[in-house]
Amino acid sequence: MRIDLHSHSTASDGTDPPAEVMRRARVAGLDVIALTDHDTLAGHDEAREALPDGLTLVGGMEMSCSLGDRSVHMLAFLTDPADQDLAAELQAITTDRLRRGRAMVDRLRDLAAGQGRPEPAITLGAAALLGPPQPAARDSFIRGLTDGYGISGETAERVPITGNVSQAADRLAEYADAGVSHLVVGLVGGDEPAQCDLLAQARAALPA
Repeated sequence: MRIDLHSHSTASDGTDPPAEVMRRARVAGLDVIALTDHDTLAGHDEAREALPDGLTLVGGMEMSCSLGDRSVHMLAFLTDPADQDLAAELQAITTDRLRRGRAMVDRLRDLAAGQGRPEPAITLGAAALLGPPQPAARDSFIRGLTDGYGISGETAERVPITGNVSQAADRLAEYADAGVSHLVVGLVGGDEPAQCDLLAQARAALPA
């Protein structure tokens, strides 16, 4: 029996939707897989619906914890999605992660200003679903943002860069106009080589 008790999907920082993770797990010959996204159970329903014959899903997550003064990640299995105390703790983890991120940016800006240096360059992460529409991948990604990270639906809809080369170039230009100097793009969905090519074309279409 082949078992993998640690996998991620687009419900957190994985590259494939939960359904695709299940499909690939079975193709790879696994008999049991645990879906353990960071601090969220958002991908479990989709994973169960797409579960291939012969593959058993173990519900779980990779939970951010503290051990003394150290941050650790703990794999938790057979978690109850209806547990209100757990849901509250996951929301608190997400809120604190956002707070710490903003605090780090503010601290860097204060340090730069105090030393008479230019404001630090802004690097932003984004997701892309380029080419033909991929509704299942997009819906999964949006659901991961709203259910797992508490992001509003309206904001989550704006996160992925979607469409053709021209539409992608327009989004990249928006980031540049907002002061973003470096953009790290994660490809969501299938056909990554084709998406990489479309993204390169969109980048080349931007003004020098």
